[in-house]
Amino acid sequence: MPDAKIMLFDSPSRKKKDGTYPLQLVIYENGKRKYFRLGKSCTQEEWNPETGYFRKNYPDHNKENSFLRRTLSRAYEVIDSLDRDKIPFSFHVFYSRYIGKKTSTDVATIFQSTIERCEREERVGSASQYRSTKNAILEFCKQSPNIPSNGLMLQNIDFKFLKDFEHWLKVKRNCKDTTISVYMRALRTVFNDAIKEDLISYEFYPFRKYEIGKRLNTKTKKRAISKDIMHQIKDLDLPEGSDLEFARDIFLFIYYGRGINFVDIAFLTPYNIQDNRIVYVRRKNRSKTSKEISIPIRNEVKDLLEKYRQWSYYI
Repeated sequence: MPDAKIMLFDSPSRKKKDGTYPLQLVIYENGKRKYFRLGKSCTQEEWNPETGYFRKNYPDHNKENSFLRRTLSRAYEVIDSLDRDKIPFSFHVFYSRYIGKKTSTDVATIFQSTIERCEREERVGSASQYRSTKNAILEFCKQSPNIPSNGLMLQNIDFKFLKDFEHWLKVKRNCKDTTISVYMRALRTVFNDAIKEDLISYEFYPFRKYEIGKRLNTKTKKRAISKDIMHQIKDLDLPEGSDLEFARDIFLFIYYGRGINFVDIAFLTPYNIQDNRIVYVRRKNRSKTSKEISIPIRNEVKDLLEKYRQWSYYI
């Protein structure tokens, strides 16, 4: 069980210009210790190392000793709460909870927060991936013995969990490696974010052993449409104004537009046309980078733009 203590660091190297030494909260766990600053200092004569409190000659010693008692009480509160919540102790998690930072490592809760953040950032595709991953994990837990379906914590996910989850996706859901890799990468991103936010220690990171690229074959055979087939698609005689005609034109726009994403097409406006080029920022990457993509407007693209330009504000 972790322990806590307040100590005066009175080594010569810690001595301040005013002759005082810093007080720090020390947390002990399994032979290791971590120090946390308290913003307090005193002289050796003002500190009682036996009691761990200020002596009577320290200014406002009663008030300051009350602060130290509250500090220790808060430290033990956090230690007890981690034990009560069955969260493995780490100094990162202790400090996060000590300062009142969100410390929930509930998988469903963290995934839901990530989904909501993606939706606020209009990253619809990413939100859908995280939602599918969350649902798959919860379904796997319900069908697996000895795995809690409610209250699954990040620290419960280890190398064995990932192997079993991968096997379940293949056998029960008939998922291919490419689909499994999407789920695993989403889970890995959630783990990485939790580590960055000090919700969980890196020591619990399961993807050090479970390497997605080595376990799953995500390479797909490249397939290309011949120019003859493209000409046939372009020259198809389709009913004017029909859904088929519109779908064909969108396909051609993507082809001539160097693979522009459909969602980016949907948000194009006349302002995206500059100097006979289409200039835009991928909506998928709006939260990461503002790098612009510029593609030339070929005659085929110009014809399609002219065909649909009267529909609405959007191209």
